[in-house]
Amino acid sequence: MRFVRSCSAALSAETAQAMRAEFGAPVFSAYGMTEATHQVASTRDDRAVTTGLVGRSSGVEIRIVGEDGWPARRRRWRGLAARPHGSARLPRQPGCNGPDLHRRLAAHR
Repeated sequence: MRFVRSCSAALSAETAQAMRAEFGAPVFSAYGMTEATHQVASTRDDRAVTTGLVGRSSGVEIRIVGEDGWPARRRRWRGLAARPHGSARLPRQPGCNGPDLHRRLAAHR
């Protein structure tokens, strides 16, 4: 095995260390979304796992957004918007697909 990647809930340092010992392979922490990709962001090495840190974008445009879906001001975030190269669509969800979503993501570049 070349490496282990965790794409689920926050990976604790203790769990990462146990996985490293069990499998004898580096452990990477990542963030993924079923409708986007298994890897939206990922750590680049396994020197130290910081709980809650998932590293840098893996080529996906990421924005921290407020409750209205627009880019959030500091300390007022409510979620994450990701625009990968390909993703699933949300039927009958105005503002969540195609040009509407892309316009919101691009609003504050």
